[in-house]
This record gives sequence, C-alpha cells and structure tokens, in this order.
Amino acid sequence: MAKLIVHDRGVRVKLTLAEKIWSISGDFDIPVTSIRGAEVISGKANAIFTGISWALRVGTALPGVYYAGRFFRKGGADFLVVRAGKPAIQLNLSGYPYLRVILTVDFPEQTAQEINTALASC
Repeated sequence: MAKLIVHDRGVRVKLTLAEKIWSISGDFDIPVTSIRGAEVISGKANAIFTGISWALRVGTALPGVYYAGRFFRKGGADFLVVRAGKPAIQLNLSGYPYLRVILTVDFPEQTAQEINTALASC
C-alpha cells in the first residue's frame, strides 16, 4: 500500500513498485501550500469516483476492484491508487496538478488526523 510521509514542507507520497507500474507514476511531493485538508472516505465506488471520466485516464482501471493513475474530470485530474471496498484517504488540493489524491493506506483515520493537525499548526 502507498505511504504518506508528513514533513515540514508538505506530504510525500511513496508508492510500492507495483503501484508505480499500475499508475504509470512515481513517488511525488505535495507542498503544504497546496493541501486544503485530508479526509477518510469509504471504499464505496460512488463516493470515490463521482464526476470522473473513464474515457480519459492514464493508468489502470479494473472496475469494482482496483484503480491506479490519473483520472480526469471537469476542472482537472485526480490521482488514485485505491482498492475498492477499503477505506481510503482523500487529500483535497488547490494549486497542484491534481484536485484530489485518493490512496488506500494503512490507518487512514490516523493519517488524515496527522495531516490535518500539521496543517492547523502552520
């Protein structure tokens, strides 16, 4: 599973080798100035994929199972590495190439709280 590392300049997204291959992406940093907040979302597909155009994507989509890569919707793109049916963390962004970053991670509630606490202390 992907890992989020919170540091003083923002959040580092570290993907496993398989996630890098499936998403056609590598590890990346999100600057603190681009993060509006973090929240936990259920693993239900409707909650995650509202407004996404499946015709425009760079990555992998196995509907109902696994989604990895950049998925485009009106106004921008989202980066996803999620397994359907598992809770995920959603980072809401502004001023970054993505509108949202949604990842299935270990302990999403704890990670979201850590990110929101770090944002509040800025």
